[in-house]
Amino acid sequence: LSCLLLLIVEDAYGKNHDAIT
Repeated sequence: LSCLLLLIVEDAYGKNHDAIT
């Protein structure tokens, strides 16, 4: 569960970072 949550957060962070850049 922790890994899954981390993966989701990482994906969301990646998209957010990509949007900002």
